[in-house]
Amino acid sequence: MSKHALLLAAICLLGAGCTNQQRLEDYNSYIKDYKVSPPVNLTTQTCRGYGCRIVDTVTIKPRDWRYITEPIARKPRSAADERERLRWVMGRFENVVGAMTGTSADVPGTYLQLGDDQQDCADESVNTTLYLLMLQNHNLLRYHSTGRPGGRFPPHLTAVIVENGTGTAYAVDTWFHFNGVRAEILPLNDWKYGWHPEKEDLGLQDIQAPRTW
Repeated sequence: MSKHALLLAAICLLGAGCTNQQRLEDYNSYIKDYKVSPPVNLTTQTCRGYGCRIVDTVTIKPRDWRYITEPIARKPRSAADERERLRWVMGRFENVVGAMTGTSADVPGTYLQLGDDQQDCADESVNTTLYLLMLQNHNLLRYHSTGRPGGRFPPHLTAVIVENGTGTAYAVDTWFHFNGVRAEILPLNDWKYGWHPEKEDLGLQDIQAPRTW
């Protein structure tokens, strides 16, 4: 994680935005700290190279957008159902964007492999937040809103969604797995206390498996 990301995580842990009740407007200041802009239509910026050292601007083709959003094109049955579908959507975002930016080779975690095609949790938290904003802008988040990313110690960052009906915050973490594998989504309060998935080496087939939505 970059020094800048470490500082943000420390601030977050002291109470600036990691409580159960997220301040929804705060994601704007978070992404601006990394010098990226909110997405416009199907165009977004994405980070790589650790700490948003490299910022790419990509435009998603309509056919790729349909592929990405297929799991949530039809309204989910509940907030829990939407969270499960969003796990797959985040993986599909990474598949599509990774082919354009070279981050298809991104491996789990930080510093296991070096290079401009690698992403740390700061990169991942910014990118996932931007992807969530794209969905929100297209009215594809029915039960949730995009929140300010959260942090924990040892320093780690994650994107966040907030359930509209309850105000409960959920971590949306794409950092634990290879590029393109579905995200981990769980209550932010559980994530904050060191939660880690039991399985770390899921392959791309995990995101590409056929599903019935």
